Amino acid sequence: MHYILLILIPVISLTIFKCDDALSPTATKWLESIEQNDQAESQSFLYLNGIMASADADVIQFGRERLELLNQQQNPDILKTLVMPQEENPLYCRFSKADCFDYVVNNDTAWVAELKQHGVLLTRYRKYLSFRDFRSLVGSSMLIDYEVIESLRSANRLALLESLTLAAEQSPSSAVQLLIDDTHNLYQQFPAIDDFVLKLILGNLLANNLDIIAYISDKYNYHADIDLPYLTVDELSFKNMAIREFGWEVELYRSLDGSPDLFNKDGHLPRWIANILFKPNMTINGSIPATEYMIAMSELTAEEFAKMQLDDGEDDEEQGVDFFNPVGSVLNSLARPSYHTQMARLHDLNGKISLVNSLLEGKNSPEGKSSQFNNPYYPNADAYSINGNKICLSGPFEDTDGIRCVRYSNSKP
Repeated sequence: MHYILLILIPVISLTIFKCDDALSPTATKWLESIEQNDQAESQSFLYLNGIMASADADVIQFGRERLELLNQQQNPDILKTLVMPQEENPLYCRFSKADCFDYVVNNDTAWVAELKQHGVLLTRYRKYLSFRDFRSLVGSSMLIDYEVIESLRSANRLALLESLTLAAEQSPSSAVQLLIDDTHNLYQQFPAIDDFVLKLILGNLLANNLDIIAYISDKYNYHADIDLPYLTVDELSFKNMAIREFGWEVELYRSLDGSPDLFNKDGHLPRWIANILFKPNMTINGSIPATEYMIAMSELTAEEFAKMQLDDGEDDEEQGVDFFNPVGSVLNSLARPSYHTQMARLHDLNGKISLVNSLLEGKNSPEGKSSQFNNPYYPNADAYSINGNKICLSGPFEDTDGIRCVRYSNSKP
C-alpha cells in the first residue's frame, strides 16, 4: 500500500501545483499588436466619432471629447452637434425594406433641399473616407455607438441623393463616377477595420452605392468600360476584428486569475484553489485555435466558402476538459458566434459587384444571356434568378436584404 502512496503523492502534487504555461508566440504577437494599437491615436476613429459636431467645431477634437464622455459613461448629448437628418424621414429608409428604394429614387423633388440642409455632413463623410488609419480607441465595454452608425447611414444616403441629382440633370457619367470614387474609398476602409459592427455597416453602404450605380446605368442607358474590382482577401478578412476579440478574452481571463469569485459573485474561494482550477495563460493559449479558425474562414474565396456548407449558428465543437486547467478549458469550449453569415454578406457584395459590372458593360437584358453573370460562389454554373425587376445570384445563405441582387428595367427615358 505504501508503494502505491509513494507513486500517487507525486502525481497528485504535480497535478495540484503545476504552474501556468508561458504565453505562446502567437498570443504574444497578437497582444503586442493590440498594445501598439492602443498606444497610437487614430484620426479616422476620432473623426468618425466627431462627424456630427456642429459646423464650426474641430471634428477630431469633438470626437476626442465625445469619446472621453462615453468612456466615463456620461451622456455626450451635452455637446453641440449638427442638425441631423431625421430617422423618420422616408428618404433615409433602409433599401432592404419594401418600397424604400422606389420611394427614394422617385421622390426627386426632395433631393436638393435635403442636400442643401445637410451639406456639411456629406462633406465630412467624404473626409472620413479619406482616412486609412482606423483602429478602435475604446475598451472592451464600448463599440461604435448608435449615433455614429446613424450618422454614417445618413451621410451615405446624402451621397446617393447627390448622384441621383447629377444623373437627373443629364450627367449620368458624373453621377456614376462620383459613386465609384466613394466606392473605392469604402474598399480601402475594410482592411484596417477592427470592429464587427462597423465592417458590416460599411458593407451595407457599399451595397447602397452599387444599387444606385446599377439604377443610374439602367435608367439612363449609361454604359462605360468600368470594371469594379472584387473585395480582396485583405478587405474580406476578419483578422483585425478577431484579434481584437481575442484581446477582450485575455482581459477577462486575466481578471479571473486567482479570483475568489471564480464560480459565483461575492464568492470566497481560496486563491490557491482558484489557481489550481484556472490558469489564465493556458486558457489564453487554448483559445487561439478558435480565433485562427475564424480568420482562416474569413479569408477563403467565395467558391471555397460555399463548398464548406456551413450553418448560421454557433461554433460549438466540444473539447475535452483539461485536468490541469478544468475551468479554463470549459470556458474555451463554450459555444461562440460563428460569424459565417457575416462573412457571407461580404462575399455577397462581390456578387453584387459582378452584376453591376455586367450592367455597366451594357448587358441589361438578362433573358437568354445567363453566361454573362459571373457568380463568385459558383463560377461554373448558371447560378442566378430573375424575379420581377431584380436579377439575383445564388449563394450558400439566405439573402434577405437583397445584397446579391440588382434592379433593372426595360424602360428608358
